[in-house]
Amino acid sequence: MSSKAKRKKILRLRKIRRIVKTIVVLLLLFFALVWSSDWIVGKILTSQLGEYCGSEISYDSLSVNFKKGRVDARNVSVANPEGFSAQPVMSAESVIFDVNPATLGERELEVDEVCITGLNLFYERHPAGKNNFSTFVDNFSKKDASDSIMLYRVKKLRILGTRASLLINGRLNVVKIDDIILDRIGEDEPVTWDELVDYVVSHFSGIFDAEDFAVRNPEGFTETNFIKVGEFHVELDMKDVPNRRYRIRKAFAESFMLNMETLPNGRNNMQELAASLMRDEQKAKANPGAATVEIDEFVIENVTLVLSNNGMSRRLSLGRMSLKDIGKDRSISAEEASIFLLMQLNNFVNASGAKVAAVLKILMLESAGNPAESENAPAATPAEQP
Repeated sequence: MSSKAKRKKILRLRKIRRIVKTIVVLLLLFFALVWSSDWIVGKILTSQLGEYCGSEISYDSLSVNFKKGRVDARNVSVANPEGFSAQPVMSAESVIFDVNPATLGERELEVDEVCITGLNLFYERHPAGKNNFSTFVDNFSKKDASDSIMLYRVKKLRILGTRASLLINGRLNVVKIDDIILDRIGEDEPVTWDELVDYVVSHFSGIFDAEDFAVRNPEGFTETNFIKVGEFHVELDMKDVPNRRYRIRKAFAESFMLNMETLPNGRNNMQELAASLMRDEQKAKANPGAATVEIDEFVIENVTLVLSNNGMSRRLSLGRMSLKDIGKDRSISAEEASIFLLMQLNNFVNASGAKVAAVLKILMLESAGNPAESENAPAATPAEQP
């Protein structure tokens, strides 16, 4: 064989080797993509959604079935905005999307079902009045409308087993939220993502129930709660929540215990809490985007007043308190609504002035060590601190 023929043979073998190597690399890449598609899709989704909402999104596991058009994520969490606690602002045990595979890559995406179970919302409010939900919403990237924006048609959406944790000035309360089940969203006309979110919120029943709800005493008072509520029920109209307008159709509290405490130096917990709320109100006024509140009806059953003096306490049953049309005449902030309710509670207590004075007399006699004189005063029940 001539040297020229040998050279051609060597070149041919080299080409074959390159082709074989290329095929092997492509096969390996293909299998790697198939085996790691869940990881790749998960990274893309969390990156895109994280960029959209301005918070890091994480999950424990995620599976993708392109043939069925299903994405199934487990233990999904959205990080709290910077400056708040390490607790996620929201998390869910599972998030499942069932999409019509034929519409993948199209401008209009047809979603057969979205199911979110075990949703946990974590609301955190600093003493200065700043809260994580408002900060989270403010962090959303502002998208310009364009012809290429994705549109959605959702046949069914379910949000099940939702709970909200409220951390306010160091006190944690947990409330249950009704399930959301919606059908045929965007059936007549497809909706954008923002319109879809607004639609879900506007159709949310907005019923909150809590047990052993409490408001902590100001610093320096006893380690009891200023207010403790056995059962708390709130019906909230969700239509204007995206615009930070909260309309409470009805708030109902059962077994309401109010602990009014005066220290030997004259400090009063109700007065100090009112002063703190007034400071928050001034800060809210400086924020043009602050939330407003309107309350149709606020009812408290079985109000029990706990009076404390020099470490001794007595309680007094005051009955029922009912208020209507709070914030109807003008828009008021959440802080103004809280101050109004606190003042109405104070007026409610003052309306039973004779009874309260009698109990205070008992306390003063007992704290002065005159049990015989206190026996002649009107009867009062020893307090169970809230």
